[in-house]
Amino acid sequence: MSTDSKFDHRSAAARLLLTMLLVLNLALPSPSFALDEVNLHISAGISGNALLYKFAIEKGFYREEGLDVRPIQAGMLAGIQGLVGGSFHFSQILGQGAGAILRGVPLKIVMVFDTRRSTGCSRAKKSNRCKI
Repeated sequence: MSTDSKFDHRSAAARLLLTMLLVLNLALPSPSFALDEVNLHISAGISGNALLYKFAIEKGFYREEGLDVRPIQAGMLAGIQGLVGGSFHFSQILGQGAGAILRGVPLKIVMVFDTRRSTGCSRAKKSNRCKI
């Protein structure tokens, strides 16, 4: 009978210790990691393509990847100058950026969104590949 009572005391002590560790873990703040700040150049004015970035920021897509994206509106020329000078890390503008690349500016195009319907889809009358 004495062995059963020892076992019960050890089990209760183990449960108490586990509960205390769990409460302590929940009470203490967990370390948080700083997000990398990124300046994103978006086109000045109203653009449908800029909305993609705003929705991604609101939904927390960039935060999940460890980025704190700050969209900054600027014109095309100011955006290219900012990319070259290091004020912007990324840019939404493709047309002028591609022109600058062709002139020797060390920029890279990483992703392109095309929201227009392709001309092949509008010409194909009975094609199944262009159903939207």
